[in-house]
Amino acid sequence: MVDLIQLLEYTDLQGPDALNMIWRIYDDAFEEMAHERLDGCMSQWEEASRRSGQPMQDWCIYIRKIRLEVQSQDPESKISDKSLASKMLRGSGLSRSARAQVLFNCGGIYDSDRMETVLKVSHGSIQSSERRHGQVLAHKHSQNRHHSCVRDRVLSYERRLSKSPKR
Repeated sequence: MVDLIQLLEYTDLQGPDALNMIWRIYDDAFEEMAHERLDGCMSQWEEASRRSGQPMQDWCIYIRKIRLEVQSQDPESKISDKSLASKMLRGSGLSRSARAQVLFNCGGIYDSDRMETVLKVSHGSIQSSERRHGQVLAHKHSQNRHHSCVRDRVLSYERRLSKSPKR
């Protein structure tokens, strides 16, 4: 990455717009093409589903954000409110019966505001339930901390053994 600006002369960096020039160089090198951005956000929309352990509120915000990205990349594509509500429910990670209950609580209407409200009220603490039932894998950081604690205890035990008088 530094190689891109190593070609600049010292005098180039002294100008008042040196920072803008550096940003332009990096933008040209790393910016995605329009079709790549569209493909990326369309893939996100198609593959979107709530991750195990993700709060329902975060899921609803995430799916709305993806919808906005799709529509900003392709203004001609219109994801209706009904489609958004359907995607919100289908991707929520709930069982079929729980999804049916949510739809019933929405009055049988696919409305994204209603859907979001019902999902957050009826399944607002789903992430806690999933953790309790072992449906969420422990974070790598906590696993590493556990392994280091075990390693420290083993090393401490070995040190005590080596210091104790031998019989």
